[in-house]
Amino acid sequence: MKKYIFTESQIKKIIDSQINEQTMGSTVQKGNLSTMQYNMVNNKDPKFVDQIKKQGKLQVTNFEESGKGIFLKGEKGVVKISKGQIITPQTEITLPMSSRIFISGMGISQGEITYGQNGLEFTDYVA
Repeated sequence: MKKYIFTESQIKKIIDSQINEQTMGSTVQKGNLSTMQYNMVNNKDPKFVDQIKKQGKLQVTNFEESGKGIFLKGEKGVVKISKGQIITPQTEITLPMSSRIFISGMGISQGEITYGQNGLEFTDYVA
């Protein structure tokens, strides 16, 4: 029998992934453009991120849903997501695990909003 040595962080990742797998789709995160974590690939200028957080206007180009679905809360109240909707800094997003929102606007040809480890995550590039 082989013996393996794992670090505390490796064990935590294994346990977290097992928990995530079991609760996939039932766990949601809420946030808006000003509270998200930003993973900027093409636009690394901190001023650009600040501009998105304060004045962002991004259009939903597509999305992938899981669980109960993706909801946006804005001027019209809470609505189920659809293509063409505009996301602003005031728009509250409810996003289930394993869901993604594809967006464009403000010079970003295709970015995405995803469920992250510490809250919603915004990436300015989708491969």
